[in-house]
Amino acid sequence: MQIDQIVAQLRQERDRIEEAIRALSSLTGNTHFIKVKPQRTGTTLPKRTMSAAVRRKIGAAARARWAKIKAGKK
Repeated sequence: MQIDQIVAQLRQERDRIEEAIRALSSLTGNTHFIKVKPQRTGTTLPKRTMSAAVRRKIGAAARARWAKIKAGKK
């Protein structure tokens, strides 16, 4: 049996199990704990980076929020 076939069978089994979990959870009304990740198609997501200017802007906003909170406590 080829590795690709094994992986395909495991994915089918995973999908079947996820469907069973959804069906059972819907009976109890407890669908909050179901976490199903979307399948990737083999491509990797690009790494997201922030520029230094954006980091400074976010940092300044955070300092302003904390200053506002600390000023309210006095």
